[in-house]
Amino acid sequence: MSYSHQIQKNCLIIQLLEIEDDMSFINSLFSQDCKHLILDLTEVSNLNTEHLTKFTKFGKNLVQTNSFIMISNQLLNDDFLVVPTLQEAFDLIEIEDIERSLKI
Repeated sequence: MSYSHQIQKNCLIIQLLEIEDDMSFINSLFSQDCKHLILDLTEVSNLNTEHLTKFTKFGKNLVQTNSFIMISNQLLNDDFLVVPTLQEAFDLIEIEDIERSLKI
């Protein structure tokens, strides 16, 4: 497995360095200190829609009612929640938290 991780602003941030078929290692990293999951894919060069679908299903299942966001600088399908920077991921999580508190 080729990744690094950190916890920042109630978010588990995982930076993948290559595509992982088995994402279960994230379960052991996700804790009560983490409400949201950010998957940084900026170092992965061969992303495709199949990978994004798999990551989205896994991430949404893990965080359930909180936010799951992917970061990539590649031009990807608009059907997935992908932003180009970590700051934009934090901004989007903040917006989603506000929407949840307002029950929008």
